[in-house]
Amino acid sequence: MPRIHPLVHAFILLLLVAGSVLPALVSPGTAATRKLRVGKRILVLHTGTEEGSCTVVTKDDITHVTCIDGDGNLAEADTVLGCLVVAGRGYCAERPWTPDVSGTIELVCGDKAYLLATGTETGQCRRDGDTMECMDSEEDTYVLVECRRGCLRTSNAACCCKVGTNGCRGGANCVGH
Repeated sequence: MPRIHPLVHAFILLLLVAGSVLPALVSPGTAATRKLRVGKRILVLHTGTEEGSCTVVTKDDITHVTCIDGDGNLAEADTVLGCLVVAGRGYCAERPWTPDVSGTIELVCGDKAYLLATGTETGQCRRDGDTMECMDSEEDTYVLVECRRGCLRTSNAACCCKVGTNGCRGGANCVGH
């Protein structure tokens, strides 16, 4: 039986590894959840539902992830700023997603982070520079946080807390008013 040249063998192994690993790294994703490393943190993005998909786009060494379903539940983040937007039941934070924390977003501020949620599982949160605000669709529940000064304002069911403090979690059972 003829022997396979070592370079041919290495090339075949490379093709096998690329065929099994590469699609997971560059495919748009078919699940409603995706992890993204931002500095030392690993963020979890989720639509907050069992539906939807996540897309990953990398340009100029910045990876941008968007998870969305057909009902407008959304989570967006990138590798520079972290969580950018959540809408509806969307989720973007370090902790694993569970149904009771839908509608939650984390503002990453260097070595610290703040968790925000409307507490109503509706509405939208958006980052603008070093500030993030959330409000529900009725605009009667509101939360505002700034990296430099921390949690500034909350109303009704909304919450804001510094990640790592006792009881800090978001979603419908909002803690950290």
